[in-house]
Amino acid sequence: PAPQAPQAPLAAMPPQPARPLPAMPVAPPQPPPVAPAEKTVLCKVFNADEEYFGYVGSDGACYDASGVVMGYLNDSEQTAGSARGEYLGSASEARGGESTIETPQGQPLAKLDLGRARLMTLAGSTVAEFKGDGEVIANLGHKVCRFDGLSFRDQTTMALYLSFIAPDLLEVAAKSHGAGATTAPLPPVPLPAPVPPATMPAPVPPPAATPMPMPAPVPVPVATPPQPVAPPQPVKEAPPPQAVVETKEELPPATPPQPAAPAVQVTPPQPQAPPKDSYVAIADFPGGENWQASIQAGDLMDLVEEHGDGWATGLVKK
Repeated sequence: PAPQAPQAPLAAMPPQPARPLPAMPVAPPQPPPVAPAEKTVLCKVFNADEEYFGYVGSDGACYDASGVVMGYLNDSEQTAGSARGEYLGSASEARGGESTIETPQGQPLAKLDLGRARLMTLAGSTVAEFKGDGEVIANLGHKVCRFDGLSFRDQTTMALYLSFIAPDLLEVAAKSHGAGATTAPLPPVPLPAPVPPATMPAPVPPPAATPMPMPAPVPVPVATPPQPVAPPQPVKEAPPPQAVVETKEELPPATPPQPAAPAVQVTPPQPQAPPKDSYVAIADFPGGENWQASIQAGDLMDLVEEHGDGWATGLVKK
């Protein structure tokens, strides 16, 4: 092969000064979410870490921490709906101290023990327990969330919120503290199927013309001759009136006036002790412990002392 010509060495490039990078715009820090004014809030919701999760408005609308509508609650009808107005489920009327959380198809989803303030599965396992200050505790004793402004008396509202509006609170608690738990304690709620668009019915052909039937001839009744009228019967004269003899009734002799009875001395009413607070039971409650009283719907109870954990001491009148 022919020898190649030597190549010229490359010229050294002078060093270039480093160019400063343009400063990137930094977004200002966002303030933490804050609940709206108290007059429009029924209760505030905080998660297990006491972080603000959202709130329930006085009109039943449920908002997240950013102010976006999550769904709706109706306390009077005990129902729940989605943000688009779809019916999600309800809580049935209390029977025997229990209420059932039902899906839109009427299928039972969970049970609510009103006496012990617990949300349970259909198999009887405790999913959440509602405390007197609105705190919700799971079956393993860890915290699920807290409803600031509600108590165990509003357990139906809290159960509907956890079952339909924010079931992820229960799911996060189960994943964080449950032994190998990977799913939510309650089965997912099936959303209602979309309604198909309306279709126009196929045109119906007009019926074929049919001859109208002629009515049958109506027979004309034959006039009958008048019947002879019986002669009038003579009227008997009434007997003459009897003479009325007036008799004077003798009046009994007047009795002398009796002396007036002595005046009765009226004693002033004595002051009575102030009445105790009385309540009427609206549902049956079978006492499960030896210190719990068993009551039936309609029993009258006098309040003796209230305790801080939501229980109270009282007298039951059968």
